[in-house]
Amino acid sequence: MPHALFAHGRVILLPNEYVKEHGIIRRLIFRLVRKRIAGSTSSSLMKNIMSLNERGMHATATLLNDRSMDLQKAKYNTNSYLQMIRQISRLYLNSDISFRPSQLGYSLSKEAFSKNIEDIASLSAQTGVKAWLEIENTVDYDSVLSIYTALRDKYGSIGVEVPYGLNGQAFKQLSKKDGHMKIVVGKGYADMRGSAKLPGHEGKAAKKAEGKRRIDDMIDYFGRAVGACRDVIISDTEEGNILRIASKSKELKKGAMFELPFGESNKKLNKLIKSRINLSIYVPYGKDWVTYAINRLSEGRIRRIAAAVLSRSQNGGGAQMIDDADFGPGDDDYAA
Repeated sequence: MPHALFAHGRVILLPNEYVKEHGIIRRLIFRLVRKRIAGSTSSSLMKNIMSLNERGMHATATLLNDRSMDLQKAKYNTNSYLQMIRQISRLYLNSDISFRPSQLGYSLSKEAFSKNIEDIASLSAQTGVKAWLEIENTVDYDSVLSIYTALRDKYGSIGVEVPYGLNGQAFKQLSKKDGHMKIVVGKGYADMRGSAKLPGHEGKAAKKAEGKRRIDDMIDYFGRAVGACRDVIISDTEEGNILRIASKSKELKKGAMFELPFGESNKKLNKLIKSRINLSIYVPYGKDWVTYAINRLSEGRIRRIAAAVLSRSQNGGGAQMIDDADFGPGDDDYAA
């Protein structure tokens, strides 16, 4: 069955014939994203979380796979997350989990989805391993907020992702002292150095002023979240942004946790650790790495190369998956 991917607003497929013909490109893309994935097994996931914890970092673990196409797959995903929670609890690891509604059968059966998410929320509350409900383009955001608030009021151990800039009634609805909020800095806000493009000296001055304004706006927004909720995580892909925010706000440096994707260099992580920033790492594992690479992780050269491959794959055929052999000897033992 073809494996659907979203790129540049289109659903496109990666055919077997194209991959065979352009295997070197496929391998190149995988080499670029491989360090961002904590292997393909739960044992490799736990090893990497342990390694992060030993260095003083928190973790948030998630399973890489497609949205559930049937209720059996939704139940399998639910059981995988339940097992993940049990392992984290049994090993006394400093880690949360993060899941997507579509993985639990949201679009297939509201009854089955409610049962699956209740099972996760209940075990989360029992073990103290927090579970985060992620944002998805395929799920109406108002529905996500309704699901979250109901589970929060019943169990208290569920957190929710929100896009940076969410305000109004939705922000008030989430802003409770017993709430858990993860603010995801989107690509439109990632570069806080400013975007003004004026010539010469005026351009530099405008860029600097715009960058300062953006930082101040973000500090104000994050500060309101920290003042309203029990736990706040600020998720970004740029360690420089995190350093700028933390250096300008003692309140955020002390009261918030900052999240980066798995696979950042030791140099970058050490800089943040030395700055005594509360640091969390988003740790995905599994074999279905392509969608994650395109939709959540890829920027710059990775996105350009991957998008180029995908844009030439519109003639049908089956999509390519990564199996254990693709990680190669020792890849499951990779630690950030």
